[in-house]
Amino acid sequence: MENPYSISVQSLNAFGSSRVHVGNNYNVTHYYHQKSEQDGIKTYLDRLRSTDPRHDKGRIEQTNGGLLKNSYVWILESAEFINWRDKSKAGRLLWVRGDPGKGKTMLLSGLINELQPSTKLGNPRIRNAISYFFCQDTNSGLNNYTAILKGLIYLLVIQHPWLVVHLDDKHDGDHWNSQISLEGIFRRMLDGPGLGEVYLLVDALNECVEDLPLLLGLITSTSSCAKWIVTSRNRCEIDELFRQISSKVVLCLEPHEESVSEAVSCYISYKTRQLASRKRLKQDVSQDLHDHLSHNAEGTFLWVAPMCQQLERCRAWEIPNQLLQLPRGLNKLYAQMMDQIRSSDSCDLYMRVIAVASRVFRPLTFTELIAMENLQIDEDIVPDLIAECGSFLTTKGSSVVCIHQSAKDFLL
Repeated sequence: MENPYSISVQSLNAFGSSRVHVGNNYNVTHYYHQKSEQDGIKTYLDRLRSTDPRHDKGRIEQTNGGLLKNSYVWILESAEFINWRDKSKAGRLLWVRGDPGKGKTMLLSGLINELQPSTKLGNPRIRNAISYFFCQDTNSGLNNYTAILKGLIYLLVIQHPWLVVHLDDKHDGDHWNSQISLEGIFRRMLDGPGLGEVYLLVDALNECVEDLPLLLGLITSTSSCAKWIVTSRNRCEIDELFRQISSKVVLCLEPHEESVSEAVSCYISYKTRQLASRKRLKQDVSQDLHDHLSHNAEGTFLWVAPMCQQLERCRAWEIPNQLLQLPRGLNKLYAQMMDQIRSSDSCDLYMRVIAVASRVFRPLTFTELIAMENLQIDEDIVPDLIAECGSFLTTKGSSVVCIHQSAKDFLL
């Protein structure tokens, strides 16, 4: 077919010393066409960008004092992660679950670092893509289904600009804020050809305070090209839905207590060296600091991470006294956990269970808890009940314990 914009040149004559040049303005036209296309993509990205997940990741890592590979490398060698990554296996979803302070967010951040080089975000020549989102319940731009969809779509378009064809909706001018429209756009992107394998990672599902069931439904029903990694605290509503998925791998952090404790030890050693250098601490003071952090950590990041953040703001001579205080960040976390309990329909029950479990001198067995509170439930339901108690309590074997001594101090 003849190009409608072509011009046929039959004959041209030059006179004197003049010359005739026949050609086109391809470079100029191509430049303006390319610039117009880039401007169009930028417009779409600006409308999507309520947040840039890459910036959120950097902020979280900086707030936590940096991402240590030694604190997450163990998960790469876990049977659960290997099964999820093995293409011959059926694991399309890896669910990392655990109590507060187990390092779930930094684990996910580390997994992003490991997966990204095999995607277009890390290597432009690769077709595979990665997208991720960090939920935060206290931030209205990070705690709802619409924001999560926008963030995931945003990073996909960054890697594959041609995906903007799915974003133009001439019939719905408000589709940028419509959950139904955004979910449809997201599904069409994943279902279309040309993406290769897509890694989708979402941190802290339990901090999606608006429309969590919609998010869980999306995770359980997306295209087979998508492989999900999600993290959350132990929550019944998440467990109930994910339990129905056969193609999932569950990595529960409580049975990996030794690996988590080793990660905490690496973090403490790193932060002690860092503080000793910045504050010019004497060797014996530095050793006392390391020993105190190790003794009080109780194998989790829950107390030690906010304590280290607090120590960074102290003068050297203030450190001994600060070590005896409850970290301000932890106090705020416990207050948020208590607010969550108070907003529940079963608040009275949860408060009774927390009260009795935090006042006893030894861990209660499931049988003892049922008898003391006259609970009309079987023992196998007790872990679900404990999971709903605002994360103040956890289970070890068939016993109920506080997640940390600082939690018991806060409650008492």
